[in-house]
Amino acid sequence: MASLSYHDIAVLLGISLVRYAVFSLQLLLTLLFCGVRLDAVSMLVTLPLYYLLITVTPNVPAAEIAVRGAWAVAIFERFGSDISAAAVIATLLLWAINTVFPLIIGSIVARHK
Repeated sequence: MASLSYHDIAVLLGISLVRYAVFSLQLLLTLLFCGVRLDAVSMLVTLPLYYLLITVTPNVPAAEIAVRGAWAVAIFERFGSDISAAAVIATLLLWAINTVFPLIIGSIVARHK
């Protein structure tokens, strides 16, 4: 880090913010698709909290889906059990979109090369 210039750090920070914004928008759209209807203030609190908890939780690939679902329940359960269940489905769908589908497509492409 000491060898990076302020410009390089600013670029890295900008890329990280764009990545976070894309992930947040992706989760928001998936939650809306699954029927989770919360007001804007609740979404502005719950989405960053969800990503914070996912980030600080140790990542074990075999248990990643369970960890994401558990955090979704912990965060969204205060809004009702039906919202909590829809949030779990949304996080699982988002995990499949970002992990499983690219893995399958990459395997097919690699097989044909």
